[in-house]
Amino acid sequence: MGKPPPFPQPEPGAKLTHRLPGGRWLDVLCTALASSDERVIDFRDVTAAKELEEDGQVDAASRAGGGTVMRIVLRDAVADRAAGDARAGY
Repeated sequence: MGKPPPFPQPEPGAKLTHRLPGGRWLDVLCTALASSDERVIDFRDVTAAKELEEDGQVDAASRAGGGTVMRIVLRDAVADRAAGDARAGY
């Protein structure tokens, strides 16, 4: 890559959640490679999860617990939307 990523990096073994200037949210994880002084930075977009948190549909503890809760909440949200669309004749 040649340059650092455009977001802060946590210490090895840690995770941080960072909001980008455009409003997207990232979970950033860092792992140190045992054979060198290099690090692996893993990041994923968690904007949808953060929006659900802000709407009060799921709390941070549930989101940190794994993807199962998020899948259930998202499945229910999609089902509710589909039912609303069907009632509206879409």
